[in-house]
Amino acid sequence: MAGIYLHIPFCRKKCMYCDFYSLARISESDKFVDALLQEIENEKYFLADAEINTIYFGGGSPSVLSISQIQKIIEKLDQNFNTSNVKEFSFELNPDDAEIDYLRELKNLGINRLSVGVQSTHDRHLKFLSRKHNSATAINAIENAQKIGLENISADLMFGIPNLTTQELAESIKTVVESGILHLSIYLLTAEEQTILLRKIHEGKVSLPDDNTSILQYNLICEHTREFGFEHYEISNFSKKGFRSMHNSSYWKGDAYLGLGPSAHSYDGQKTRRANFSNLKDYINKINKKEISYTSEKLSDTDLINEFIMTRLRTWEGINLNEFQNKFGKKHFDKLNISAQKLINQNLLKAKENFLFIPENQMLISDNIISSLFQ
Repeated sequence: MAGIYLHIPFCRKKCMYCDFYSLARISESDKFVDALLQEIENEKYFLADAEINTIYFGGGSPSVLSISQIQKIIEKLDQNFNTSNVKEFSFELNPDDAEIDYLRELKNLGINRLSVGVQSTHDRHLKFLSRKHNSATAINAIENAQKIGLENISADLMFGIPNLTTQELAESIKTVVESGILHLSIYLLTAEEQTILLRKIHEGKVSLPDDNTSILQYNLICEHTREFGFEHYEISNFSKKGFRSMHNSSYWKGDAYLGLGPSAHSYDGQKTRRANFSNLKDYINKINKKEISYTSEKLSDTDLINEFIMTRLRTWEGINLNEFQNKFGKKHFDKLNISAQKLINQNLLKAKENFLFIPENQMLISDNIISSLFQ
């Protein structure tokens, strides 16, 4: 199993909290698409003829691209990769771009899953987050997709927003769930480097909620999604049965994937990891000259062990201990067990039927738990 991720580095407006590589320079999209088409051709051997099961258009905002641009990209993928058995074809959608005709064309091109950036169903919080859309536009985007037969829809929400009440958070969850979505991703608002949000915090204009408030909100999210019949399968992800994100799940399982576009990452499923340059001009120039447009690293055995621990413990199932021992040997297995037992004694980790996993009420501090198991 292998996947392809395409990073579309354009937005109509840069959101104040976003640290993904993106630019409000849509006028450069034609040059970018030309370079992306060339990169697809350049990298056709990276996955060594593997069958592609998932494709994901992310960003940025892929929906700023025209249908003709998207069609060119998909046709080039089909020409250079084994895409005949793609099961999940995801596309991130900005609510402002959800015109019926546009969505219908996306479906006609083979896209069968949408991820809609709702973020909140309260306009005051959308305004704070510097989102252009309002709540009505976001729900209308979901409804438009359903009207043309795109049923596999995920919505993004955020918590930890300044002055967000538990009632408002509960209302946002209820509103998007009752719209008929099948998947929900809910992320904690964090102040990342080189974002407007971090600058405002340093200037004393904004303060984020304390840890206790964030934990309270996270527990509310877990409770409410469960009541609506969603399974909590990864730290920030919830789905109806049978509608987990196949593409993202492949990351957490350690499957191979190819990342295309500036700042995209790739992994060959063995020991090689790559990161494309995070600069549009450099990316385009390197691609057009058929020069290397990425940095590459070979993962050590210790890197692979820690990567395995980190990705598996993000998920509800956790670490399969049999798989870990078969993959890395008894020495590392014993070392993991010693570290794990200390966390189990502190109720930070659980063991059941040969699996190690983080209990739901500790998921929000999972980074600390996971790093304490690194070898």
